[in-house]
Amino acid sequence: MKEQVSDLEQKITQLKEELEKERNEKQSSLQHVEKLKTENDNLTKQTERFKERAKNLRNENKYLKKQLAQF
Repeated sequence: MKEQVSDLEQKITQLKEELEKERNEKQSSLQHVEKLKTENDNLTKQTERFKERAKNLRNENKYLKKQLAQF
């Protein structure tokens, strides 16, 4: 009987450890996903800034070509 209780306690301890390990892995994965989401958001914003800058440079180029054509 004591042996069965001891075996059950060991099994409970083992399951708790496995559960804790799994929880930590999931938490780590979740943190990684959050980091990737933030990184993606930052890259999306950066892409939008680059697009805006490219548009401005194209407009500036057109303006300068017109100015140059007047001479």
